[in-house]
Amino acid sequence: MVVLEKQNDKNGIVLYHYYPNGGDEYGYGVIAIDTKTGEIGIEKEDDCKHFWYLDHAFAAVRDFVRNMEFPDKYRVIWC
Repeated sequence: MVVLEKQNDKNGIVLYHYYPNGGDEYGYGVIAIDTKTGEIGIEKEDDCKHFWYLDHAFAAVRDFVRNMEFPDKYRVIWC
């Protein structure tokens, strides 16, 4: 599981922190979205270093951009 929380939404840039396992155990990563261009950037990787947390967070953010909807909090669960 990974939890995304919107931290900032200013000047066309939305920042999300993503939390592996939904907590602080592995720190957090940061993903930035330019809502004008749709560009998505990884600003910081989480401390866990398992690619699947970032991968699932990035996929969720791609859907946010596609739908132009940026929720305050979002949870991704997989098995």
